[in-house]
Amino acid sequence: MEIELHEWIKEHKESRLYEGGLSCPVLTGERHGNDTIVCREAFFFTLVTDGRGEVTVKEETAPLRIGDLLILSPSVEGRFGGFSPDFRMSCVYFEPTFFDCLSTGLHVYSQIAGFVSGRSVPLFPLEGEDYDYLKRVALLFEAHLRTYRLHREGIVRNLCNFYLLQIADILHRNNPNASARIKRANEIYRDFRRLLSANYREAHGIAFYADRLFITPTYLSRVVKRITGQTVLQHVAGLLCADARKLLACTDMEVKEIADRLGFPDLSSFGKFFKKETGLSPSLFRKRQGR
Repeated sequence: MEIELHEWIKEHKESRLYEGGLSCPVLTGERHGNDTIVCREAFFFTLVTDGRGEVTVKEETAPLRIGDLLILSPSVEGRFGGFSPDFRMSCVYFEPTFFDCLSTGLHVYSQIAGFVSGRSVPLFPLEGEDYDYLKRVALLFEAHLRTYRLHREGIVRNLCNFYLLQIADILHRNNPNASARIKRANEIYRDFRRLLSANYREAHGIAFYADRLFITPTYLSRVVKRITGQTVLQHVAGLLCADARKLLACTDMEVKEIADRLGFPDLSSFGKFFKKETGLSPSLFRKRQGR
């Protein structure tokens, strides 16, 4: 049977550690047997810790063994299968909007892109301390993380940043001759993310960002879509929605005040936006948060 990983995650809520876009499923031979697991449209970091399997990327199939680290970006599809009964693989699965909101996300992506781009199958065998330590860090994403309440978001984000920086450092040390040059498209995306972080509350349209990058909206849209798998407007919406959720859940601000702060012309347009992104009205979302 073929299983879309993001659909499987929705059905198995225990693997979804952070509602904003972080999931940490564990794939095992015992659970998935002869299934084919399809991963697409997300940043996906996997570490094989037991048994054997295989992965197909860009029509090339490679074996998976203990210590193998596989990295997929949103524009690359991976198909996993051929699991031995003892197969086990720890996964950290970032939806693009969440990944982009991490303070180290873009910096790490620029570093990792240089190592991944030259490989048809972006697989990196790890050994010794590199493997042992990354395996221990991956375990921190498992069930106990749900027990935190007061500072859970900060804990989650800092753990994600640490994990990504660790991977970038491991790849650099084990691939010293890899090119560190960032392609033009990555430079544009990096500059777009900087502009977006500073202006998304006031500027919701693509023309604003394209104008300040001295490129056309069509070109910016193509670059962002190719690198992340999402449109410029989806990036803007992701940041706005994350802010809105935080303000509704953690402050006593009126909904109209939140709409004004996030640059919406009126309460109605904010309400329509929020319901489209979350499936709930702002007032119902706040009520479900116990406020």
